[in-house]
Amino acid sequence: MSVQEIQVESSSNNHEGEMMTPRVPIKGFGFEDVRLMNGNWLREPHADDILLFFRILAICHTAIPELNEETGKYTYEAESPDEASFLTAASEFGFEFCKRTQSSVYVHERLSSSGQTIEREYKILNLLDFTSKRKRMSVVIRDEEGQIFLLCKGADRKLDEDEYSAWNAEFHKAKTSIGSDRDDLLEKISDMIEKDLILVGATAVEDKLQKGVPQCIDKLAQAGLKLWVLTGDKMETAINIGYSCSLLRQGMKQICITVMNSEGGSHESKAVKENILNQLTKAVQMVKLEKDPHAAFALIIDGKTLTYALEDDMKFQFLALAVDCASVICCRVSPKQKALVTRLVKEGTGKTTLAIGDGANDVGMIQEADIGVGISGVEGMQAVMASDFSIAQFRFLERLPVVHGHWCYKKIAQMADNCPLKKLQIAKLLSGHCMGAQCFEWSIGSAITDLLV
Repeated sequence: MSVQEIQVESSSNNHEGEMMTPRVPIKGFGFEDVRLMNGNWLREPHADDILLFFRILAICHTAIPELNEETGKYTYEAESPDEASFLTAASEFGFEFCKRTQSSVYVHERLSSSGQTIEREYKILNLLDFTSKRKRMSVVIRDEEGQIFLLCKGADRKLDEDEYSAWNAEFHKAKTSIGSDRDDLLEKISDMIEKDLILVGATAVEDKLQKGVPQCIDKLAQAGLKLWVLTGDKMETAINIGYSCSLLRQGMKQICITVMNSEGGSHESKAVKENILNQLTKAVQMVKLEKDPHAAFALIIDGKTLTYALEDDMKFQFLALAVDCASVICCRVSPKQKALVTRLVKEGTGKTTLAIGDGANDVGMIQEADIGVGISGVEGMQAVMASDFSIAQFRFLERLPVVHGHWCYKKIAQMADNCPLKKLQIAKLLSGHCMGAQCFEWSIGSAITDLLV
């Protein structure tokens, strides 16, 4: 197994449990602020805004609660670790998501320092799923007072009954359509309602690299493998992760290909493409004119720019530049772009590609590569089910191509050498008995040999 290109999804979630942070007693929650803990937020000047923020964390999601009978605590099956962390945090602040039905979610709300809780029901009128294009997820709810709200991961908007009814009719029509443009219609209808929002608050989730990731990447690079990181993180985060996992090093020259913001008109789109092509051309010349034989380049490109770079009239210029760079980081990319980049490398270079990821958004990339590796962990099992090989942690990837791949290659080579010899031996055995039946026996020998080989 000769692997020369590896596509890696940026996986910085810590799959090793809580051993690294034993002081934190609650899984997924390590926040401390005396102004907010133990109901103290009720005495803050903007308590109503804080209340709404915590309610959004407890309501705006697609998770399923599971009650632990021994501890009386709820755990959550969520689409992502971030979503589960938000629910755990909301529970610690007194807003415990406890039940979901087909039409409602129920939350235990603790609105006094005495610890007494009240169960509230919020009817889910519509669910606007997260998409990589919109980069947000929303729900339309009706509270117990009959008011309708649009909640959008930290922001909200109060809706009039007439306004909601008119929008819901269009949304239902788009959701029940069966044409090829169904997804585009849903995007358009969702954008119609997700506007004029009121900012309520912001959340932050700490990501940690798994143990051994920098050392593993360094060993793979020493073995002659080129690594590309395809991640949905923003550029600043992707660069920081690149340094922390040794993909980017001090002294490495960075080539950042970005695009200016545009409204998407035909004239502006043409100008944007020309600008990107000019950046690619200059970067290729800079790499070729570099006189230092030890100089290393890193290419960094965002998802919006990648949309243009993957078009037919530009993708080979992009590939030529990327192949000459020691490291490539594609940030803010969609699952479809991950698969397209993998296909471009596989078909454009003719090299064997390996893709590794741990989430559902990596399935397309894993299936497109010659070799797919899924990491089993907190992101779910979708990547594992779609892969050729499954590992528990990223650092185990080091032995897969370097050790087991070498053994596999050696065994296949030995088998290929023995195949012609085996055919000759079988043919000689079956044709050396009787001269009178020589022709008949040779025919049988040839037929059996073809079947066996």
